[in-house]
Amino acid sequence: MQRHSSSKELRSLSRGFTLIELMIVVAIIGILAAIAIPQYQQYAVRAKVTEGLSIVAAAEVAIGDFVASNQGTAYAGNTFSTGAEDDVLGFAFKATNYVASITVAPIAATPVPGNGAITVLFTTLVAVPSGPLSVVLTPGSGAVTAGAPVGAVVSSAPIVWGCKTAGAVTAWFPFVPTNCRN
Repeated sequence: MQRHSSSKELRSLSRGFTLIELMIVVAIIGILAAIAIPQYQQYAVRAKVTEGLSIVAAAEVAIGDFVASNQGTAYAGNTFSTGAEDDVLGFAFKATNYVASITVAPIAATPVPGNGAITVLFTTLVAVPSGPLSVVLTPGSGAVTAGAPVGAVVSSAPIVWGCKTAGAVTAWFPFVPTNCRN
């Protein structure tokens, strides 16, 4: 024999969630948001920094070409932000939403370590503590120690690039690639 449910039993079964069940769901969502939101914000800043470092690849090639083609010739250095092309390097850069400027340091006729360093200055849209973020890429030869190659850039050796944050600001470390954390 089949038992029939009374209307009172059906009403009690279809009442929905209890208050404690709803509170548990809200607590779980809160915990997930507390973990996920900061991680997403950090990811977004790292993506903007990566954009700046990928733009610099053209300047790296220009410096390599200059050193290989112009032995014994000095380069005065330049700051790029307006889109004007540098006649010596053949490099141009116009400021973007995230990169304010790119500066190429002078290169001596006989290069020494640190010559031709590229400094990428990010805009305030790249929100980091102790801002604005600045990353320095240094060309050279030999091993990279403390974010910079030990030897000067020379035309007869492969160019290696060191990377570090300007001023070694440790608050910037989560936002830059691991090889830039000096």
